Amino acid sequence: MRSIWITKDSLCFHLTALCSHCSLLTDLTLSFCSYIDDSGLAYLTYCKKLRSLRLNSAPEISSSGLVSVAVGCRSLSAFHLVDCMGVRSVEWLEYLGRDGSLEELVVKGCKGISQYDLLKRGDERPLIRTIPGDTRACALQETN
Repeated sequence: MRSIWITKDSLCFHLTALCSHCSLLTDLTLSFCSYIDDSGLAYLTYCKKLRSLRLNSAPEISSSGLVSVAVGCRSLSAFHLVDCMGVRSVEWLEYLGRDGSLEELVVKGCKGISQYDLLKRGDERPLIRTIPGDTRACALQETN
């Protein structure tokens, strides 16, 4: 199993088992999982081959959980964070894609994270494109 999309809270309870038994998982989307919190995100570090992670409307996660993902999931090339209201700071950005693997970063509707924070992160990248229009959103994509 390489790709999973979880949208029901009942399935989110099984994230621990999923991560410990799916070592080849490369793509994971968690949408509308109100029971996923920072301790649940920590289990994602077992997925060493995880390249794409999308977190949509997961209100219980915070910046602390994102730090563990950023440090533990070093193969991430795409990371989407949408409407995760518990994420209110950007210290996790310092660790995300530190080895140069990150190619795509999308952040929308997260209190405490501004376009400026994301652009500041992009200063070290060769070329960053922003997608204008939505004042709540900033999408960054690195191109080689």
